[in-house]
Amino acid sequence: MERWIRFFRSYVICQISGPDVERFLNMCRHRDITFFDMCREADGIRAGILVEDFKRIKPMAVKTRTKIHIKRRRGVRFLLHRYRRRRGFVLGFLLFIVILSFLTSHIWAFEFEGNSRYTDEKLVKYLVTQRIRPGVRVSAISGSELEENIRLTFPDISWVSVQTKGSVLMIHLEEMIPPRTEQEDTRVPALVAACDGEIVAMVTRSGTPVTTLGQTVAAGDMLINGYESIKDDNGEVLQEKYVGADGDIYAKVQEDYEKIYPAATEVKQYGPSHPKYTLRLGDHGLSMAFGLPEENYDVFTEILTPWPDLFPRISLQKDFYRAFETVPSFTSLAQLKAQAQADLQATLENYDASGIQVLANHVAIETGTDSVKASGYFTVIRSIGQPSVLQPDPTGSALTADE
Repeated sequence: MERWIRFFRSYVICQISGPDVERFLNMCRHRDITFFDMCREADGIRAGILVEDFKRIKPMAVKTRTKIHIKRRRGVRFLLHRYRRRRGFVLGFLLFIVILSFLTSHIWAFEFEGNSRYTDEKLVKYLVTQRIRPGVRVSAISGSELEENIRLTFPDISWVSVQTKGSVLMIHLEEMIPPRTEQEDTRVPALVAACDGEIVAMVTRSGTPVTTLGQTVAAGDMLINGYESIKDDNGEVLQEKYVGADGDIYAKVQEDYEKIYPAATEVKQYGPSHPKYTLRLGDHGLSMAFGLPEENYDVFTEILTPWPDLFPRISLQKDFYRAFETVPSFTSLAQLKAQAQADLQATLENYDASGIQVLANHVAIETGTDSVKASGYFTVIRSIGQPSVLQPDPTGSALTADE
């Protein structure tokens, strides 16, 4: 802090030498002239002194025959003198300070933390009713008053804290947890087949299995019923208890594969780009562009603003408008066949990464006159059990609508 004070008051760093330097320093001290950052060098003493004190040391220097040699000049006074003829630079710097002061003294964005029941959009609408919106002055916001109003308006919020961080109004909330009247039932009523296949493995953790190993099932068939039968010693059913269906069912499944790679396609051939600049301030924007194409163009966007976290509601956007025309493009059949083989290998690797076992690959790649076609099917072993949206019949395997 002291360095900044010296910078604004301006100071010089000088070299003090002579036959009676100690006497010179004592005389300066007696007249409340202060030196700082003093250090002894081979040819004297190096020290800093404020400009107003430097103007007072001449009588003492003459009396003690002390030589004062200025090494450096530091401070606002010398900086303005150095750039006195560069008015554009000075005005630009002052304008930057004014704009920066204006932006940092206003709120441009809101951040909420801890809210789950109340969405950010709902809380923003409430702030607008309190005359708090992007662009409001920071000094116009009373944190304690806003905290009290939020607690009174939203009774489910037990604690709230309002603070500003830069140009962002941060609101931290804690919502009261409502008492749970009853525990939500997350049990699955039944597991059904997601696709056609032959059951090869089955593990039932809860419920009653309906299918057996080696059985062929169709999509939608029940695999595990969510009810268990409670029997007596004679094997007679006393009660059907709902426990939920849970288990792993794996089946041998046939999955089709087909991809066509045409040799003749159309690609976009772009022309020169035309920029469009947009300066956005909150919900308002100002755009400037010349010679934009009217049809058949793509837009590429680039955000030029280097401070999105500090001023999220202020942005400078550059859009590139590039006109194009579609032109025919031809690919050799050899390249298409290599692409088909690469895609087929990638599909097999995806099966392996997903834990799906491939038993047989019956996909063939055929080269035609104007295209390459990869078609066939895979025989795989995969999990086919999925929750049912229908309620199972406790006495059988039928699925009925849950009334």
